[in-house]
Amino acid sequence: MGAMLTQGNLDHNSDTMRICMDCDDSDSTLTVIPCFHSFSASVNMLSMLRYGGTIYLMKKLDFRELRHALAACGITAICAVPTLFYGLVYHPDLAGIDYTRVKTLIAGGSALPIEVYNAFKQTFHTDIRQGYGITEASPVCSVNQKHLPIKPASIGTPVPGVTARVEDIKGNILKPGEVGELIFKGPNIMKGYYKQEQETKRIITDGWLHTGDLGYIDEDGYIYITGYMKDMVITSGFNVYSREVENVLNSMPGIRDSAIIGEPDLMRGAVIKAFIVRDDATLTEDEVKKFARRQLAPFKTPRKVEFVPEIPRNENGKVLVDILKGAS
Repeated sequence: MGAMLTQGNLDHNSDTMRICMDCDDSDSTLTVIPCFHSFSASVNMLSMLRYGGTIYLMKKLDFRELRHALAACGITAICAVPTLFYGLVYHPDLAGIDYTRVKTLIAGGSALPIEVYNAFKQTFHTDIRQGYGITEASPVCSVNQKHLPIKPASIGTPVPGVTARVEDIKGNILKPGEVGELIFKGPNIMKGYYKQEQETKRIITDGWLHTGDLGYIDEDGYIYITGYMKDMVITSGFNVYSREVENVLNSMPGIRDSAIIGEPDLMRGAVIKAFIVRDDATLTEDEVKKFARRQLAPFKTPRKVEFVPEIPRNENGKVLVDILKGAS
């Protein structure tokens, strides 16, 4: 489905870097995330076009070019997925980089592992500020803003003009610390899905966008993500919907059933792991990966495969992940 983002939506989001991070025409933003990704389009590209700043575009993540950009090109803002910050800490080609000129470091797209935050802070003596976005919200909803105390494990507070709250499955507003679905309202919320009126009504009610993400808001107004209502995995900042991958796997001769999960990974946040019930006992992990790779984007392809006797499900057909993990 296509999210219809208005000029007003993008105008609001393109100004968050100025309001929340003090960016202006003197800034230069490193752009590694592809610009078809809403995070990169709004935060890296449109914000700098709005202020008259500089956009340093990279065709792909090349750490030698990245070293040149950071050392010689006056980069002052890095807004990227956690994978990049992992590389900044641990890749040998980036040893000894001076980050004193980089005023803004924002991680988004997927959860920033606290280990990466701590390692970056210890090595470079500066903070990575975690934020949160969803394409349907243009995408930025919250961030650890520059003029507010940072809480590294949180996705910060709502950006100006945006309101957040947490609801239970009955639509009751929950108190601070109580976990439920995170919803947002503000000028960043999309007009709707293109030619999908029913789906639009399902996800937007009275102007509130239902994210499908589970979390809570603390007493200070900082938001924390605890899980997902949606059947998907976030890997390197990209959403991977379980059904798409499982449909591909189930179409392979010799596979009777399958299920995927996100296995925690320090660099990517999570990697795709597939559990396979096979009819053909000779089927190998490598054969499954090759089959999937021919039909799926690389980030959607399972990096790990485990064969199991069955996929445990409840009466509604939902995979019982905890039982599946325990049986492996």
